[in-house]
Amino acid sequence: MKVRIYLAGAIGCYGVGAEYPKLWRKMASEWFEIYSGYAYDYDFYCIDPTRYYEYGKDYHKSDREVMMFDLRKVESADVILVNLKDIEKSPGTIDEVFDAWKNNIPVIGFLETENNTDDIVLHSWIRNQIDRIETGENAMKKAMIYIKDYYGESR
Repeated sequence: MKVRIYLAGAIGCYGVGAEYPKLWRKMASEWFEIYSGYAYDYDFYCIDPTRYYEYGKDYHKSDREVMMFDLRKVESADVILVNLKDIEKSPGTIDEVFDAWKNNIPVIGFLETENNTDDIVLHSWIRNQIDRIETGENAMKKAMIYIKDYYGESR
């Protein structure tokens, strides 16, 4: 069975042509690709919204088109991996987390921080819509391992 992972996180707040939103998603996609295929029982597919639309490009006719496309991709996913960096500046990411929560799709968040702490500034409603949050060094890797181990295994 293929496990579809939607890669949520801020994009627009970084400005036109920013590399960070694409970079972490590319790293996540490549990491999950390693665990797909003949050597493992896992088959992961990452849904990366930066592959479809890009700020500053003329691929879409309206913001609504982009919103509806992304939310449909969220609803087609089995699990959401959300980068919590700058989430307060990203209404789209907040909507994606809410939509996943509303549709009973697990949401796994991560935030790279100096140390392991649960004291990250995050609105309580958002925090309560996320199943698990990894923090500290290698937070993204810890979140991906959790997804691999808990949502990728054929149990």
